[in-house]
Amino acid sequence: MRKKKTEGHHGGAWKVAYADFVTAMMAFFLVMWIIGLNKPVKKAIAEYFKQSEIPKGKTDMLDFLEYKKIMGQVPFNLNWPFHIKDDYSRKRYNASVSAFKEGIKKIRSMRTNLKYQEIEEGLRIELIEDQNDSLFEPGSGNITANGKKLLDEVAQNLIWIPNSLIIEGHTDSSSSKSGKDNWTLSLDRANSARIILTGNQIPEKRIKELRGCADNRPFIKSDPAHFSNRRVSIIVLKREDQSSIWEPVNGSETATVKQ
Repeated sequence: MRKKKTEGHHGGAWKVAYADFVTAMMAFFLVMWIIGLNKPVKKAIAEYFKQSEIPKGKTDMLDFLEYKKIMGQVPFNLNWPFHIKDDYSRKRYNASVSAFKEGIKKIRSMRTNLKYQEIEEGLRIELIEDQNDSLFEPGSGNITANGKKLLDEVAQNLIWIPNSLIIEGHTDSSSSKSGKDNWTLSLDRANSARIILTGNQIPEKRIKELRGCADNRPFIKSDPAHFSNRRVSIIVLKREDQSSIWEPVNGSETATVKQ
């Protein structure tokens, strides 16, 4: 007996094909998303999938390596390529600085020569000499073992902050026994700090400026010759356009301040 055709009935093959298409599109957009991420997030995702057993409480891949806490809220309505608006930059900066402060609590509990404060440019981190913990060899830009250890510890907490950095070198008001003037000496110290930071996986392009301040910005203003004035300052910038506030006008030596 011949079977009667049912009007309007179709097979389910199209559903399978459609499901495969949707899966392929999801995979495509996932790959595109991963390609657009910065290195720290890529590292967090890679490490997440390398684990045979995910640590308790770390089921979210972006929470792995504690990266999620410094990301802030990710805006999903940005055009490609992503252009971060000022408002998001501020939120990212605030989240990053909060995570940095949390991370260096242990360092500060053991060291009295690490200070930080909020300034107009951003977050100023002070690495200061003390009587028992010299940062530099006397009259030199060479960093001591203690100074390198402190910079290494600070660098490990700066890696996760995406903002640009300015490094300042400072001296006390004493004349250098090495014969170097304080301008040269302070710039040497800033450059030595830069080498340590970039050696700790902080990208060179994040270092926007080196400043040799000589003895013009003493930490102890009442005593310019005090040993605490020998230090390195690292400034985490709030905004990229603050990396250099001076620019030449029409190629001349006259300068104007960016607003």
